[in-house]
Amino acid sequence: MKQRLLLFLMAICVLLAGCVSTPFASPTQAPQGTTAGAQAPQAIFQMPSVPILPEVPADYFAILCENSEITISGQSFMRDIRYQILSASPLTGETLEVSFDQQVPFRVFVEMAEEPSILDAVSFAAYQGLSWAECARDAGNAAFSAYREWRESAPEEEQPKLYTGVLLIRFEEGALAQDTVLHTMQVTVGGKAYTYELDNVRLVPQLFEKQEGDGLWNREAAESDRNLDVGSEGGFSCGPMILTAQEDVTLDGLRFTNGSQVYKVQYTQTLPDGQMVDTLWDISQPLELAAGEEVTFSVEGRQDSLADSLQATRQFALLIDYTNRATGEQGVSYTELNYRRRCEPFQTYAQLEDGLDILSYYTAYIAGEEP
Repeated sequence: MKQRLLLFLMAICVLLAGCVSTPFASPTQAPQGTTAGAQAPQAIFQMPSVPILPEVPADYFAILCENSEITISGQSFMRDIRYQILSASPLTGETLEVSFDQQVPFRVFVEMAEEPSILDAVSFAAYQGLSWAECARDAGNAAFSAYREWRESAPEEEQPKLYTGVLLIRFEEGALAQDTVLHTMQVTVGGKAYTYELDNVRLVPQLFEKQEGDGLWNREAAESDRNLDVGSEGGFSCGPMILTAQEDVTLDGLRFTNGSQVYKVQYTQTLPDGQMVDTLWDISQPLELAAGEEVTFSVEGRQDSLADSLQATRQFALLIDYTNRATGEQGVSYTELNYRRRCEPFQTYAQLEDGLDILSYYTAYIAGEEP
């Protein structure tokens, strides 16, 4: 009887031990995110007795240029590339040199934030071992609470910091004389060279085949450095763009020069008498405008390569094809689009350097709140 009681008590101890969350000894031991729903949600968050913090090397430097698809042409109003900089120390343009695998003329500018960025709550929780992919709402709230307590109690000098900024590369006219693809970029800082692979950066004389006509006036020639939200569907938006028919025209459709899907087009049409009509446009059906009529477009697009990534840079154009009903002449109006994904610096650092799953915070944890 005593022996059976002893075995029963030992079994209970084993079960209780299995319910205790063990703090991780180092960031590299933190569990990587898995597909949401693959395991039961992580219902509790246990703060380690000593917080696990990223250790940023004193000479750390990185350019965030992964997932980069950029086309700049002689038709472009914007001839700049912008990449985010992460650095352990502030930088100036004089301390940084840039070269490409192709000989093209360009200039370099560096814009750095005056104050460093601090460790954010999402990254902090991931360093403590929280899996955002398997995290219940209570565990997330507990992690955010622990972060606030740490921020209030930790001495300022003990809190990790990263400087962030923008590397701006401006191409000159001669760079657009012929089709050129840039495959690699080398950046030298403090005598140390870093080489980066560029996914798809093209310099071309012409971005699209049709010539811009006079029948449709577009007030929004360009949208510069717009943010790209992180998400699993690769969505983005542009507009509102205000177009005025100079003559009687038929809008034949919308398309992106990089092959992205036109997902939704919402527009407000202002008639000559001032009446306004709000609706969605099925771009498979032409839309007729009389001379003097005005239309305001807001467009949502999707591109698969924008999904499931903390880094993304894009430059392309939205083309609006139309026909002059009096002459039958076809024309195009366009808006040039420039996007750059922005995340908290330590979120990118945590995933890039320490292999932590930050992406699932957006694709699983936040997405779980959406109806």
